[in-house]
Amino acid sequence: MKTKLLTVFLYGLAACTWAQSSDQSRLNFKAASAASSSVALLDSTVIFDGWNPAQNKWSYSFKLAYSYNTYYKEDGEVIYNLTAAGWQDDARYVNYQFDSQHNCLEKIYELFFNPSWILSSKEQSTYDATNHELTHLYLIYNGSGWNNDRIDSNTYTGNNLATHTVQLWDANTMAWKNWFRESHTYNTGDQQISLLTERWKGGAWADSTLETNYVYSGADLISLEIKAWDTLSHSFKANYKYTYSYDVNHHLQNILIGKWDATSNTWKNDKKADYTTDAGGNINSFLAKNWNAGSGTWVNAYKSLYYYRNGITGIGENGSNNRSPGVSPNPASSFVEISGADGPAKVRLSDLSGKVLISEQLEDASKARVDIGSLAPGLYLLDVTTEKEHFNRKIIKQ
Repeated sequence: MKTKLLTVFLYGLAACTWAQSSDQSRLNFKAASAASSSVALLDSTVIFDGWNPAQNKWSYSFKLAYSYNTYYKEDGEVIYNLTAAGWQDDARYVNYQFDSQHNCLEKIYELFFNPSWILSSKEQSTYDATNHELTHLYLIYNGSGWNNDRIDSNTYTGNNLATHTVQLWDANTMAWKNWFRESHTYNTGDQQISLLTERWKGGAWADSTLETNYVYSGADLISLEIKAWDTLSHSFKANYKYTYSYDVNHHLQNILIGKWDATSNTWKNDKKADYTTDAGGNINSFLAKNWNAGSGTWVNAYKSLYYYRNGITGIGENGSNNRSPGVSPNPASSFVEISGADGPAKVRLSDLSGKVLISEQLEDASKARVDIGSLAPGLYLLDVTTEKEHFNRKIIKQ
C-alpha cells in the first residue's frame, strides 16, 4: 500500500518528505534556469526513497515511464514499484484526449491491484485561444461514476500566470469551496518578482506566505525569500531563503534552502538539492538532502535519475557514467557477466512468459556473474537494477 499512498509524490517528481512543505515548489524540474538549449523527451524517471544510513542504501525505488504521440505530447505514463520480483505495475495514466492544438483535455488514472487495473481518478482541462490552461478538474471514481474532487483555475497577464485558485468540492453542500489562491507579479523582463499565497478563512482570503526579494543574474534566478504571515504581529516574517547556483553554461547545479532562526537572527541550513545536467541543460540526476543539526551533516532524503529518448543517460552523484551496460558472452552456455554497472544490484532472469528463474541481490554489479548452466537452451531476459540505473538485455542460452 505504500506505493499507492505515494502516487502524488511520484507524479510530481517530489519525495514525500519534501512534498508536504510549501517550499517543494522551488525544487521542480528545471526550476530556476532558462538556459537549456535542448530539451529531450523524458523516457523514464527512477526515484529512490527511504534512505537507510545504517545500511547505506535506499529502501524504496520507483520508476515512471512515459510514452508520446506523433506530436511529441505525452500520451501515457506508467508507475512501477521495485519488488523482489523486479519492476511491478503500480499505477498509470491512460486514455489521453487532445484538442486540435494538441492540448491535453483529459486523462484517466488507474491503480493496479493484481490482476486488474482499477479506475481511480480523472483529470480534465480547458484552454483559452492562446493555449493557456484555464481550468484543471480532478474527479474521483466512486465505483459507479465520477465525483468532483478539486478544480484549479488560472488567469494570465500576457503569457504570464497571474492567479492560480484552487477549490475543493463540498459533498454536503454540493458546491465548490475556496481553498487557496496564488497571485504572481513580474518585472518588465517577465521575470517573477513576487508570489502571494492566501488561504480561505472565515469567508475571506487571508495572507499565508509571500515569496519576495527575488535576485536574478541575467536569466538565472540567484535567490529568493519566503515569508510567512504572523497573526500576532499582523505582518510577514522571514521563513525560508533559497539560493541557486549554476555551472559556466548556466545549468542548475544546486539549490540551498535556509530556514530563518529568529533567536540568532541568521539563516541556518535546512535542505538542499544537487543536480547534474547534460550539455543541453537537461537534468540527469537530482539528489535531495536534509540538514541534521545534531550531527552537523547532510542526510539523504531522496534521489531521482532521468533518462531521455535521444540516448542521454542518467548520471549518479559520483559523476558521469557514459558506459553502455552490457552482458557477455552472449550467446552463452554456462554463465554471463555484467559490464558497465557499479554498486549493489538486483539481478533477475526470466523466461519469455515472465516467470522469474533466477533472482539475486549482488553486493557489486561490476563483479557480477550469473550462472545459467542449468537452464534449457533458449531466449531469456536479464533485468538489472542498481542505484544509478536500470537496464535489461536479451540472453541466448546455447
